[in-house]
Amino acid sequence: MLYKSYFVIPSQRILLTAALALYSSNYTFYSFIVKPILLLACLGLSISVQAQRIDQDYLVTASGDTLHGRVLVSEKGVGHVTLKRRNTPSTRFEAAELLSFGDQKGVISQTLPVGSKKTPQLVTPLVQGPVSLYGGRGADGKKGYFLQSPDSAYLVQVVPDAAQLTLHRLLPGCPTLEFGTTKVQQKYPVNYSGLTRLTMDYNACRHPQESSKILKRSSGIRAVYGIKAGINASDFEFASEPFPGSSENQIGYQAGVFLRLFNKSRFSTIVEANYLSLRNTYRSVTATSSFSQENEAVVDYQQIQIPLLLRYTLGSGIIRPYINAGVLYGHNLRNSSVETRTTSSTSTVIQKRPILITKSGVGWTAGLGTTIQRKNLPELGLEARYEQTNYNGFVIFNPIHTSARLDVSIGF
Repeated sequence: MLYKSYFVIPSQRILLTAALALYSSNYTFYSFIVKPILLLACLGLSISVQAQRIDQDYLVTASGDTLHGRVLVSEKGVGHVTLKRRNTPSTRFEAAELLSFGDQKGVISQTLPVGSKKTPQLVTPLVQGPVSLYGGRGADGKKGYFLQSPDSAYLVQVVPDAAQLTLHRLLPGCPTLEFGTTKVQQKYPVNYSGLTRLTMDYNACRHPQESSKILKRSSGIRAVYGIKAGINASDFEFASEPFPGSSENQIGYQAGVFLRLFNKSRFSTIVEANYLSLRNTYRSVTATSSFSQENEAVVDYQQIQIPLLLRYTLGSGIIRPYINAGVLYGHNLRNSSVETRTTSSTSTVIQKRPILITKSGVGWTAGLGTTIQRKNLPELGLEARYEQTNYNGFVIFNPIHTSARLDVSIGF
């Protein structure tokens, strides 16, 4: 249960109580912006320490021990990995200290000797057969590919500048493979598709009786898709004809779908398609003994919004706080915005004019939140987000639109 994580440490209990007290105070537009963010920050600080782990990853050390936890891959490649386990300090393992690591889907990388010096290096198996193909990082840190022939005790990197010479030496004896020719270079480029196809074709040519297969890449990009919904409070800054007076801070809503792409790093990319209802009302009154004028601007329109976000996840347990930021594009739909001016002296005159808006705008967005991830269950999420959109070409006004949003989500 989540409350067990919240109330274990007294200081966290105080922090959470303060956050809840702040959230329950009187509502204003600015408190709508600030309160969810503060609440999520307090919850993230309190639960990230005590959250349980999902031990779906594993690694096998050079001594043969199997350790379970969350395996994080270096952002600059796979020269080392970090193992995170509950109630245990993070441990870094170099390639020479490992035999392999993986997750519930299988092996991701294993340590094999590379080059004549037999330097231990983490590589990912791509093709398994008499001649095997691996992917990894070369000596320059860039993505590369490695071949291992049946009689070799180490891997050899296929460097693009010398690829044809390397392939001619490692893959001899197949009459259909004339290395160095334009035909072979075009059919088997030095990339994933070209070298996997070459390895399979060579094994079929030289070792037809032996098994050869392309391995599913467990370390590839994965996806979470889902739905989300929430509420928003929006404000509109009118540059050319500002409205003095009060704002009613009307609440809008949003709903949409999202797709999150990620791998073994803490970063992920998110694209969303949301339907938003944006609204607010502004009023001002000017009055004398013989004259009064009331101005009312009702901003009310719908929008299809497409944000593109980069997320950084702070935790790696069941409860995973995160921050994100990105850009957005908004396409406006039905517009019911109108300005009403009521003037009273000897008679009452009511003037109305529509607030005409352009069809689209661009802006930025940022937020923080947390996900709850349990094995074999959908991913639950809670996020507070702030966004700003600029619209160029308003006929009457030239506003900047800002919104504070609170969303819940479920991912599959």
